[in-house]
Amino acid sequence: MRGRQKEVPFATRLLLTSRMNDDADLSPLMDEFDSTAKLIEQLDFVMTIDTAVTYLAEALGMPTWLLLSAAPD
Repeated sequence: MRGRQKEVPFATRLLLTSRMNDDADLSPLMDEFDSTAKLIEQLDFVMTIDTAVTYLAEALGMPTWLLLSAAPD
């Protein structure tokens, strides 16, 4: 294994790409609450339209913006 570069995990590549572009769709990595929580912990703040993500982010103490439509349910 010496001399071979380690493969970068998909989640790491996606996070690095999002830092370069300032926005990225991380939804492929959010299939369960524990994986979503791990992603949220890597962010500066959360902006979402999903109340489940809002509640999770708030429970983790993360600054969170919930975007609502003009006529919310």
